[in-house]
Amino acid sequence: FKRGACIRADVRSAPSCLAAGGGSIPGLLRGMFAAIISFDCSHRCCALCQQREDRLVSREWLKARTTPQRIDLSELDSSIPKCYMSIAWVFAGVVDPATFREALCRLLDSDYAPLASALYAGEGDGPGYTSGNAGALWVTCKSGSLSLDDFDGGSTSSRALGLPLFELPAADFSKAPCPVLACKFTTFPRGAVLAVSLHHTAADGAGLSLFMRRWAAEIAGQPACSCEPAVFSRACLTEVIQAHTESGATSPAETAPAAPMDYSLFAGAKVLFERFTQKELAELKAAASPRPGSDDKQWISTKDALLAHIWRCMVAASPQAQPETTMRATVTVDVRKRPGCPFPASYFGNASLVVSVVDGPPPTKQQLLGEPLRDTALRVRRAVMATQGERLGQLLATMARKSHAGGSLLAGFRLGVDVTSSDWAPLDFATVSFGPHRPALVVPAKSHTLPGLVTFMQSHKEAGELVAFIHVTAAQAASLASTQALHTL
Repeated sequence: FKRGACIRADVRSAPSCLAAGGGSIPGLLRGMFAAIISFDCSHRCCALCQQREDRLVSREWLKARTTPQRIDLSELDSSIPKCYMSIAWVFAGVVDPATFREALCRLLDSDYAPLASALYAGEGDGPGYTSGNAGALWVTCKSGSLSLDDFDGGSTSSRALGLPLFELPAADFSKAPCPVLACKFTTFPRGAVLAVSLHHTAADGAGLSLFMRRWAAEIAGQPACSCEPAVFSRACLTEVIQAHTESGATSPAETAPAAPMDYSLFAGAKVLFERFTQKELAELKAAASPRPGSDDKQWISTKDALLAHIWRCMVAASPQAQPETTMRATVTVDVRKRPGCPFPASYFGNASLVVSVVDGPPPTKQQLLGEPLRDTALRVRRAVMATQGERLGQLLATMARKSHAGGSLLAGFRLGVDVTSSDWAPLDFATVSFGPHRPALVVPAKSHTLPGLVTFMQSHKEAGELVAFIHVTAAQAASLASTQALHTL
């Protein structure tokens, strides 16, 4: 008030002010106050005024030219957490949002028309379906306070992960029916951010990657034949599940629903942005590979060694885990290109299987931290190798029956103690080039935070690097920062 700010009632600005409040108690109070009283203030030193410079430009539903055909989702789709996967592409320079919007409209008029439909819940615990032509949500915003400095990809405390770029105004997507696809394009001085949110029930991370590559091809002016048409039909999965279920490939014990997930540690969760250099990865793989001249010839991939290393570091940084506490980990494997996979390469749905890394008695914390890195990496390799051939069909049928019995792929997961990796395949979001617009950085949304989740992406900085987004509790983050264990072999 002493700065001469003009005070006026402006209830219409409530959504943006609430989003600007952040997650802290003081920020929430500022947001609640700003929802009723907004400031027209030119003072750049006022933090609230800087946040209020973010303006909603437009909000519209992009519909397909013809009503999309109803897509019945599979049991595997319904076992996925009911949430949105949100990825943001950060661009430097002037970027016209109309270019992205027009390309998206062309996709919705082609084989990606089902993305313009709404997602409905199935009867009881059964699979859901997409139907109608509700449209994909498209939101454009303009920010006067955001800058490229907010997206410091080399920092584990990047403010970008906490910005409300992924919050879509005036919409409740927690209940069905809800849109399959929602996008938010925010422009700011000398840059722009495209945030894309795809409902996880409709597809996994690899499916989102396929869609973004097709979208980028449209913007670049490449012909549609340069990308394989998306396959939305779940018939191929249904046939495999029925075949293995009728043959009795799964047992009733495997289909028993597990205990519900404990969400108590979601509060205070953090996302670590860790870039592993080519040298670090080579050292890890060498430590996990068989010694020259030994009879042990089992090959280990770079990501086998990296996940084993991250798992051990996170276990060591878990104060709630005692030495005798059993340790569990899972890998989520995209099986589209695995031997014996029933899915086509362009399958748009959930084609990822959650497989336990522990194929015998689970190790205790003391045992896991005491064994050689190679032994831990071999646990990961055996889990990945299980998702192929005849075993792949059995896994698909087992997971489908677990879902039908009311179980979840991650039911019983202990947040902050267990570790799970997302999509054991190169998620090449950072290498997507939208014609003349090459992203300067790719970041996941903080809203998709699950303590214990590890997501690998290819680095856009230098070939041979890997970026890991590691979701941890506050206690784990403090321990890992003080010891620098992630980058110490």
